[in-house]
Amino acid sequence: MKKVLVPLLVFLGFESSVYAYQINGMYATLLDCNYEQVGYQMGYVGYYRGSDNKIYTVFFGNNYCEY
Repeated sequence: MKKVLVPLLVFLGFESSVYAYQINGMYATLLDCNYEQVGYQMGYVGYYRGSDNKIYTVFFGNNYCEY
């Protein structure tokens, strides 16, 4: 049982960290990614929900939002 449980826990820990983006050292998950205007610039803007349950916006320019 222990031989199955340990690899499963390692896999689940890795799987959850793959889909998280870090903002100031805090994990955040992507809510939405839109191409829109920010000030005088056009580009991709990602909306993330942080682990503190706040919404954060990140401007990526010509690059699509990171997961």
